[in-house]
Amino acid sequence: VEYDEGDAVAESILSGAPIYPTKPSDPPAGASRTDQEIWKREVARYVNVRADVDKGLKPAYTLMWGQCTQRLCDKLETGSNFAIVSAAKDVIALDEMIWMRAHETMDTRRKKAWTAIEVKADVLNFLQERNNLNDIDFYRQFAGRIQGTKTAKVTIGRDECIVDEILREQGLNQDTATRAQK
Repeated sequence: VEYDEGDAVAESILSGAPIYPTKPSDPPAGASRTDQEIWKREVARYVNVRADVDKGLKPAYTLMWGQCTQRLCDKLETGSNFAIVSAAKDVIALDEMIWMRAHETMDTRRKKAWTAIEVKADVLNFLQERNNLNDIDFYRQFAGRIQGTKTAKVTIGRDECIVDEILREQGLNQDTATRAQK
């Protein structure tokens, strides 16, 4: 079976740990000289492939780093372990940092969108229910809810963070979406 070190490098990055071929088991006791020689060559091949995988991971760091936007590079460089990852050219750790940053950013956008939805729903539900409040109490409670929208930086009309999140989930943005999609 042919072992492709390039595939092993890619799989290593995806799996989060180096992928090496299976280590040859020791030859059986009393193995013939031929079997011992075959075993030595299998071990040598194993050692060489393992070294090739390790060697292939180093330039993969540069390739991955080169694909990052300047904005992402700036964010990654502020990470507490970036100096160590960069000095070691650890592509697996870099991939993890990128993944964490991407999901952190996505979670922040989603939280912002859900906060906007929840705040709007609270105001709209209040307006629909009114709960037999007199005008003064209604105004006070309504004003409190409006203050909540300001604190959350949410408008009662069209909210761009919700629109942006929906477009992003569809692989679009404000520039690429049609008017109907917005």
